[in-house]
Amino acid sequence: MDFLRITFSAPDGAPGSDIDVFNPLARAHRNLFKSGQPFERLTACYFNPAPLAFGLRWFGVFAVSSAHRVLFFPGLADRQSLTLRSENKDPIVTHQLEVDHFTLEASRRDWHLTGTGTPVHLGRFPTADLGEGRTLWFTMSIASPDVLRTVQADTEVHAETPSSDTARRVDVAVAAREGVMFHELLFHPTERQRLPAFGHFAVIVGRCGFPEYRGNRLVQMSSPFISLYDPRQQVFWRSHRLRLEPHVDIEIATAVLYGTVSVPVALASAAP
Repeated sequence: MDFLRITFSAPDGAPGSDIDVFNPLARAHRNLFKSGQPFERLTACYFNPAPLAFGLRWFGVFAVSSAHRVLFFPGLADRQSLTLRSENKDPIVTHQLEVDHFTLEASRRDWHLTGTGTPVHLGRFPTADLGEGRTLWFTMSIASPDVLRTVQADTEVHAETPSSDTARRVDVAVAAREGVMFHELLFHPTERQRLPAFGHFAVIVGRCGFPEYRGNRLVQMSSPFISLYDPRQQVFWRSHRLRLEPHVDIEIATAVLYGTVSVPVALASAAP
């Protein structure tokens, strides 16, 4: 067996090295290095939470699998052993599931949550067709920027691989990042510190080069975990584009919403 250590550096990260196997880069590379399952493309997103807080955080890592699914590994600060679910205003149900990643099917019609270290899936959530080759995958609201993991100067991926296949697995990891930039998500520059407020993210997936979405379907009003102080509040969006050519583009729209989130992370699936 060979022992691999891959280091990703972030010049604006906090001093130190993140060697935790739960960091999103380590989780995104796990299947490749442990079982040899390849992915096609990979990119990561940081998040600058100003003006709500300061210090670079992880948003997460996106990957395109060899089966053309899009995977998202959220960059949470702490492991969450419980997942709460409410559907169509039904009572909230608690699941003993620590979420590892979100999986968008190749058809882009639905997605599910995948647990850590288990093949168990939760849900078959619908996406929404936004037209012009765009699909609203999910929205994510965070109770506080501290829910997301601090980016350190170095983030490490450790793995043991069979000597006979180490070179191929490393080549796959390098090729998946070729020509891909890591991105930093920001809020709109007009935002000012007003409390209580929370960060909101809308993730759109589509064909390469799809036009930016400027519609009004990026805030899901029916979540039992979110309370908006004024549902008619003016929202200032900032759009970011991740390019995973030749497979997909991903648009992430960020906004500050005025209200509260009752759980660390609230996900919403769009109505079809």
